[in-house]
Amino acid sequence: MFELSSEEKELLKIITDTGNKNISRRAMIILMTEAAQKPENIAAEVDLTVKVVKRWQREFLQKRMNIFPDNLIAQSPEGVSIEDNGANQAPASVDQAVVTETEIAAKPQLEKRKVKSKKTVEVLVEPTEKAANINHTTFEKSKKKKKPVKLLNKRNKKTKPVTDMLEIGLDITDTMAEAGRKVIAFHFENMVKHESGTRAGEDIEALHDMRVATRRLRAAFRVFGDAYSKKAIRPLLEGLKQTGRALGPVRDLDVFIEKLQYYRETLSQEEQENLQPLVDRLHVRRDKARKKMIKHLNSRDYRKFKKAAHKFIESEGLGAKPIAAGDNPEPHQLRHVVPTLIYDTYAKVRAYETVLDGAPITTLHQLRITSKRLRYTLECLEEILSSEARQVIEEVKTIQDHLGDLNDAEVAGAIVQKILNDFEKQQPETQLSLEQIKAYWQIKQDEQHELRVSFPAAWERFNRPKFRAMLAQSVAAL
Repeated sequence: MFELSSEEKELLKIITDTGNKNISRRAMIILMTEAAQKPENIAAEVDLTVKVVKRWQREFLQKRMNIFPDNLIAQSPEGVSIEDNGANQAPASVDQAVVTETEIAAKPQLEKRKVKSKKTVEVLVEPTEKAANINHTTFEKSKKKKKPVKLLNKRNKKTKPVTDMLEIGLDITDTMAEAGRKVIAFHFENMVKHESGTRAGEDIEALHDMRVATRRLRAAFRVFGDAYSKKAIRPLLEGLKQTGRALGPVRDLDVFIEKLQYYRETLSQEEQENLQPLVDRLHVRRDKARKKMIKHLNSRDYRKFKKAAHKFIESEGLGAKPIAAGDNPEPHQLRHVVPTLIYDTYAKVRAYETVLDGAPITTLHQLRITSKRLRYTLECLEEILSSEARQVIEEVKTIQDHLGDLNDAEVAGAIVQKILNDFEKQQPETQLSLEQIKAYWQIKQDEQHELRVSFPAAWERFNRPKFRAMLAQSVAAL
């Protein structure tokens, strides 16, 4: 996939011996890739998913040694520098790099800005020459001074949301309505931030990030929706549904094409050419889906949705149900509601243990959706949970990714089968060789089988007492 210079190899070997497990695994992925190891073998060696391995391979192709924190690059042998490796973004700081292996894109840098309140708050900005020159000491100092951004101040007065907030700013005494507004503001700003990149279509990750933001917005409404009147949030929910439907098909085809491309790179030139008709047909589908997506983003309905969302975010109390006063209060603060909310969501996931033996693919698909809702619920509320919540989220994500890969393989197999049927109807006029396409379809069938066979072990790990203990510790902070 790529070749390493002798200097890069030397530095990567140094990095594998660092005390940070995540960074060491990242270096191992690059070294094993250069040694022509298959992604599946690399994933088994470094104890990560194949999806994560492939993403780090892609990141290295684009950014080279900039996928590592700058303090490690400083150890580089003469001849290796962050300027020489073709990366366009400023290197991440140590704290930004020491993250879970699923966080792939380099995070923007920190910068202080003034907002209307005249208080200095820190926000994330896109990497610039100024941001690239921020040294680690400055970052550490600014991080310690970081304060949550308070979105809403006085009732019925509009406040300006701060784009790219560092954190949501939840407090355990927030009402469900106020907390929901903060979470919705956070993810709405992320959605809007990635809209221009999604329109441009030059980087598929922009669409991915925008789609994730819409999903997390819908999750936020599931978590906090009961705190608002249905009339107030109905247009927001409808706008999110329409936007998700517009983004989804394009993103799904991006993932499909990307996986197919990785597979093609393992084939001979002749075999790659025999897959080209499938690639061409997928690009035709993607172009059609993208036109529909752009049409939606240019539509009056989408503009109305964003306007309604801005109004909802900026107006404290808008749409919130009244809180009954008196000597018999109902739970309405996060610290009172969240424990039950999390356990109710977890119970819906765990209930599947009664039907998993020989479960059909449709049941596993529903479990994937339910586990994703648990993950998004935990992520919405992570700021007020204990530190164990991060590990809980990662374990939920692992089971979700396993089921997600299964779903992707099933969908891909169905699409390939339909395209094969179309091609076979056109024979012999087209004179296409379909054997390689049929082979890829079989690979998708085998992948489904392997994921289904290995799922019980993945579920057993997830559904163990240690996980339940960590979940309990996460909630105990409230």
